[in-house]
Amino acid sequence: MLVQPRTLPLRVPLADGEALDSWLARLSHRNGIPVLPLSRALGFGDRLRVWHNHALTWRLPAPLLRRMEAQTGLPTGALDAALLDQFDVLGWKPTAGSRYCPACLTETGGIWPLRWQLPHTFACLAHRCLLAVLCPGCGRTPRSRISERSGLAPPTRCTLGTSRHGNPCEADLLTHRWQRLREGDPRLAAQAWVDERLDRMDATAVTDLRDLDALAIWFRQRIYPSELKHLGAATVAAMTEFRDENHALKRHQRTAGLIAAAMTCHAIDVITLDDHHRDRRLAPLLRDVHTQYRRSGQTPSTRGPMILSHKRLTSLSEPLQRKVLRSIDAKLPVTERLRYRTCTPRRAHRGLAPRPPPNGPGTSRNTFGRNGSSGSSPCEARTPTTSPSTWPGRC
Repeated sequence: MLVQPRTLPLRVPLADGEALDSWLARLSHRNGIPVLPLSRALGFGDRLRVWHNHALTWRLPAPLLRRMEAQTGLPTGALDAALLDQFDVLGWKPTAGSRYCPACLTETGGIWPLRWQLPHTFACLAHRCLLAVLCPGCGRTPRSRISERSGLAPPTRCTLGTSRHGNPCEADLLTHRWQRLREGDPRLAAQAWVDERLDRMDATAVTDLRDLDALAIWFRQRIYPSELKHLGAATVAAMTEFRDENHALKRHQRTAGLIAAAMTCHAIDVITLDDHHRDRRLAPLLRDVHTQYRRSGQTPSTRGPMILSHKRLTSLSEPLQRKVLRSIDAKLPVTERLRYRTCTPRRAHRGLAPRPPPNGPGTSRNTFGRNGSSGSSPCEARTPTTSPSTWPGRC
């Protein structure tokens, strides 16, 4: 005889846009028991053997969600909106832990929105500020791990310990000092651009957001701090620190919020500007990775013309690939102009628009440059049956 799981007498509703780990922490606090014992009673079993926040917000099986809804009195399907799975189509890598707005936590009593765990959510439009990244007490990303104290302390307290069983930090996250951004700050406009597309998630929005992520990753190791002066001295200092102290390798990055905001702004400029103004934003794409300069002891001026990263270029949507190639045509070496067809008439209906070379069966591969970009040269793809007037490498 099957025994139905017991329902909880003390319940809390799921707030609109709330993350599942936030709701579970509030439910635990309401019942006066830690998250870990409560999660076992809700059917998690050994899923939390890895004490990471994504164990509560990503790729949970549907039967487990339905059981939790039945035990806690939520409508069927309500918890689906509290998971990161809905953003998988974007290909984004969620943050470790969660960023946060102290003012929002104060107003809601400790409700943590799911979008605070997305890499391109960095500002609060309601309070016109950048989201906090680290706990003011222990200097680590809040909610990056599940501890034995999770659920016992109020949801606005840090429960991270030095180890699983160590004493928790218990710092008040509301004491983080935040500064209101000026009206018209480009970072607020960039966050509004991202939020509007996250709200509708149609095909066009998904394409824009995937391009945003690809460009942000591309720019992060190639952009110069001096190119971010329009975002303020703090952003310039953050990018310098990010480079010089290898913050890219650290789990808890002080620079994460400022860097995310800067890269998102720069990527959106490339996506939204016309071809005439896009050129000034694309210069970093023709540079080598920053750390390679330091290892080789060379400077950018002594390394000669850079060749576009084929891997990074092909991570963009095809329309944006063509726009990028048209904009940087004059800066490419002649071999790359032939390879990407940037010097051909722009007749897309004849297949001659700028584009990366195909890498299919029967296509010869050739390696160009120092950054690992590879692909076939259009001139090598000719066959005896091809008319010379239609050769893609013909200028």
